[in-house]
Amino acid sequence: MDMEQISREQIGWLAGIIDGEGCITAGWRYYKPESDSGKYKHHTQRATLYMWLTVSNSNSHLLQRVSEIYKKIPGVGFCYTVAKNKKNNHWIININTTGKGSTRKILELVLPHLTVKKLQAETMLELIDYRISMGYLGKSIKNRPKLQDDPCIQLYLDRLHRLKKEQPILPSETKRRANQILEID
Repeated sequence: MDMEQISREQIGWLAGIIDGEGCITAGWRYYKPESDSGKYKHHTQRATLYMWLTVSNSNSHLLQRVSEIYKKIPGVGFCYTVAKNKKNNHWIININTTGKGSTRKILELVLPHLTVKKLQAETMLELIDYRISMGYLGKSIKNRPKLQDDPCIQLYLDRLHRLKKEQPILPSETKRRANQILEID
């Protein structure tokens, strides 16, 4: 990776944005295979494992800067979507990595600087490594086990989900204190 193009400050800034505005997620996208005529060929669903890093915000300048940094990382693909939030009627922009390779490159870059999402990032990197170790599981292999039936993948997905749901550890007493480091019990 050509690190001359990306400063330490940009990497630290990106890590902070991912910690605060990012979502490290993996799961299954289900679909039904289609025939050439456009009708469903099979009655069974297939699944694709997605592994994404998403940054969402309503501030277009912030996300423009995220996309500029992503663009500097060789081999990173990303896309963005713009949608209206139904709850508050504000516009929201989502930038998603496109695939496990892009997700991996960004997470490896920012991992030393992450705080809130460090365990999620480490789990995602382990999942990506595990998936890569399986090799290509093309559609032409008959009688191969379905990827979504792999117990190790399910354990990684469960861990990611659990880490997202964890509540922050709060101090036992709520008092106002100035110029003191927050101590967690």
